[in-house]
Amino acid sequence: MREKGIGRSTAMDSVRLQRLVDVCDTKENTAIYLLEEWNYEPQVCRFLKLLCDSGVNLKEVKDFLHNTPLHLAATKNYVTLAKFLIERYPNMLLCVNGQSELPVQTAIRHSQDDVAAFLIRKMDHRRVGNLFRAKQQKAAPISLVKLTERFKMQKTIVAVLDCLISPRWPHPPCLTSDIVPCLSWEQLQDTPTHFQVTYDILESDVNGRFPDDADYEYTPKSCYYNLAKHCNQTLNKEILNHIVIKLLTERKWNKYASFWFRVRGLNYLIFLAVLCTDFMLAATSPSSLTFLEVWVIAVTLWFLLDELSELQRLSLLIGPVSKYF
Repeated sequence: MREKGIGRSTAMDSVRLQRLVDVCDTKENTAIYLLEEWNYEPQVCRFLKLLCDSGVNLKEVKDFLHNTPLHLAATKNYVTLAKFLIERYPNMLLCVNGQSELPVQTAIRHSQDDVAAFLIRKMDHRRVGNLFRAKQQKAAPISLVKLTERFKMQKTIVAVLDCLISPRWPHPPCLTSDIVPCLSWEQLQDTPTHFQVTYDILESDVNGRFPDDADYEYTPKSCYYNLAKHCNQTLNKEILNHIVIKLLTERKWNKYASFWFRVRGLNYLIFLAVLCTDFMLAATSPSSLTFLEVWVIAVTLWFLLDELSELQRLSLLIGPVSKYF
């Protein structure tokens, strides 16, 4: 080994790998054995690199369920190995197994947060969005409502939110004109002119359908609600302060909440005015039940019921807040 210029650690790995090959009969079976049985990622990664250097095409290696090495790495949260496989075999990122699952779907199904977030950041934004969108009568491959409801994969949620932001570059068409010359690629700007932010999957139901879909199922606790609830419970501000969540909150305020806030405020002011008027009339007139008093009592009861409903809906927030007092 020294004559070939191989280091001591590499030589020891080569000897160990050769012993495994002798036991497993073939190098392909050795790769499957390492991915399924060995739980030490650095050594598995080193051995697989040696197998690749010896001529093994890991893209053709699959187990009896047609899982690729990237699927098996996703089940064990092997981020370093996943990075090596994607660099060596980029198409493996979009390979499906016998269950028609992508590696990222396998990682999410096994709740492997680190490798799922890594795979999502390596995929095209449109492909990531399609994983959470329903197609005609077929439900979405991954339910974002369930993912946010469990809230066990926070890094994956942040990666999904990042994929909702798509940069747009100024790529002018090539026009055959003397007045508007065709620009070369070197003359194009290397910075995007604007960013497109989509919110549709945050408003989807458990099957990935949107409110304008005829098959939409009413979801009382949407993805947006789940994120707000869990972020307040865990005091995790990374997701709550994400630019997509901020823009969605601003959009909801401008399109819906601000109007009803003004209506509620105007209603409260009218209630105060009528209450003051009733007090002044009661002080100057004989004691008798008037229409204003009945109206004031009814509106007061309505306000009390409304506040009790709000307290019941926000009862989960009392615990995290109470520990500061």
